[in-house]
Parts: sequence; structure tokens; C-alpha cells
Amino acid sequence: MYTYGMPSLKSARRGGWKTVQNKNKLKKKTKLALAVLGLILLVIFVGNLVKFTQPLFAKSYIWDGEFNLNLVVKKNSSVSVISYNPKEKRIILLKIPETVVVEVPREFGEWQLRSVYDLGETSKKGEGIDLLKQTIVTFLGIPIDGFLDAGDVNEVVDADSTLEFLRENFIFSLTSFSKVKTDLTLWELIRLKMGIASTRFDKVEKLDLTKVLDKGNLADGTQVFFADPVKLDSMLSGFADPAIKAEHKTIAVFNATERLALAQKASRIITNMGGNVIITSNAPTKADKSLVLGEKSLTLKRINQVFNLTCKSKSQECDKIEQEGENILSSRAQINVILGMDF
Repeated sequence: MYTYGMPSLKSARRGGWKTVQNKNKLKKKTKLALAVLGLILLVIFVGNLVKFTQPLFAKSYIWDGEFNLNLVVKKNSSVSVISYNPKEKRIILLKIPETVVVEVPREFGEWQLRSVYDLGETSKKGEGIDLLKQTIVTFLGIPIDGFLDAGDVNEVVDADSTLEFLRENFIFSLTSFSKVKTDLTLWELIRLKMGIASTRFDKVEKLDLTKVLDKGNLADGTQVFFADPVKLDSMLSGFADPAIKAEHKTIAVFNATERLALAQKASRIITNMGGNVIITSNAPTKADKSLVLGEKSLTLKRINQVFNLTCKSKSQECDKIEQEGENILSSRAQINVILGMDF
């Protein structure tokens, strides 16, 4: 029986079948879209995984959250330092004026900071970041554990925007990190992002380095900044590592080379990272290999990391140092750092 205005049973069944078919097609399209999206994310993830595991073969240590992490951030000619303190959940943001005159290692002499990266790249391709990191260590007297070169990332302009970039959703920022050069491993990056995400905003300290820098002019009239290490160190007390400060181990640093003021430079770094240096002197004899000896502790571990002292006290190549360093080892310090020609 057919009623005017009402669909027939056959047409209703046909309509229901079409609805079911359309729903099935929609499900298939949705599954396909999700599969494609998943494949894209997998490719991005694997690509970044390969990228972030490469530093494993180049770095002497991997940051495990025991100590502070000091990260150099470069954006074009702008250079900043982000220091993350995992024990106290604190962050320090330090922007360094690009026109500050710095001492560049490897006998390059004094240059403006903005020129250091290009100087390294010109002397040897791929050495720009390494030279920049070494220069920052010498300039600030603090250890540097990694770098982030955000030259192609629009979201990053300075230390502030870098911090926000690191706070972003992990998957989103992981895709953005394909444009970033870094020597952080994926594990270090994940640990850093989790730490920064859990740090309260009132635990973020911004340092204005220009307050302790002196203005001056170069011979051509260019206005630049000059640094007094004593004034500089007075501002950097926040970079001290609480794990090192808590142990308060006494440390002696000896220069076993003919290079001038080597022990003083190393002592400055150890002091700024919270170490208690009580002796800074020259070793009685010269040495080819560097060595650190003393009580097993976090301080000893961190010094080994920072100065990359791979020479072990039991190894054959260190025997000569141990024999010649008997007077040093009898010093009253709990940890003795002997800097050889390899430093």
C-alpha cells in the first residue's frame, strides 16, 4: 500500500543502504587520512630521531639531569645562553650583545662576538658552532653543554622566544626542529623540554649583560662593548650548580704546560660552576695528557665532563703523569686537576 507523501518501503531500504554505504566510505577515507597523517608523523619522527642520535657519536657525555644544562642559542648574529637548573627548577636567560669584544680561542685574537661563527666557518667548514661555544666558555667562564642554531626558525628571535619555542607542544616543535641545528640528542631534548615545561614563570631570571660591560670605540669609530671578567663573574653567580656547591669539595688546578694563565682560566670555570678552588698553580713538570684525580663524587664527574679529561688514572698513558705528579697528589685538595698539552 502506498501513501501519498511517504516513501515506499523499497525506496526507504535503498536510502538506508546508501546511508550505510556513505558512512562506510567516510570511515575508509578517515582511516586513510589518519594512516597518511601517521605515516607523515612517523617519517618526521624517524628523520628527527636520526638527526638527534648523531650527536651520540660526537659528544663525550650526555646530559642526564644531574647537573645544570647551559645551552648556547644562535639566531643569525644574535647569541644568547639559556641555563636550566634541574635541581631548583630555575632558568636563566642571558642575551650577549653581538658587538662585545671577545677573546677567540685557537690564537684568533680579539673579535666582535657577531664575527666568531663566520670566522670558524671560514677557517674550516662546520667549525663555526664549535668555535662559538669555545669562545663563550672563555668569555663567560661557564661550561657550555650544547647549542641550538635557530637560523631558519621564524618563531625564534632571542632567548625569550627560544624558551617559548622549547615550551611548545612536543610533536609540533619536533617537526620545527627539522630546521634547527643542534648537538642535543633526542633524549636530552625531551628531558630539557619536560624540565622547562614544569618550571614556573617566576623561576625564570633574565640577565642584562650590558649593566656590567664597558662601552668603547674601535679605531674606526665603531661602538663596542668590553668586559671586565671580575664584573662579569659577579653577575654569573646564578650559574653555579647546586650539586657541586652542596659537596663543597676542595679543588686544586695545576698547569702542566708552557701556556700562560691556563690554570687561572680553568679555575674561573670551576669556580663559576660552584666549585671550591683552593690552589691554582703550575705543575712541577710538563705533561702531554690531562688528568683529574680525587674522591669519587659529582664534582669529579662534572669536571671530567666539562674539561673532557678522558685520560684515566689506571691507563698506561697516564702512568708518567702519576709518577711525576706525586707532589701534586699530596696537596691538601680533595680533587686535583692537572692540565696537559691536550687541554
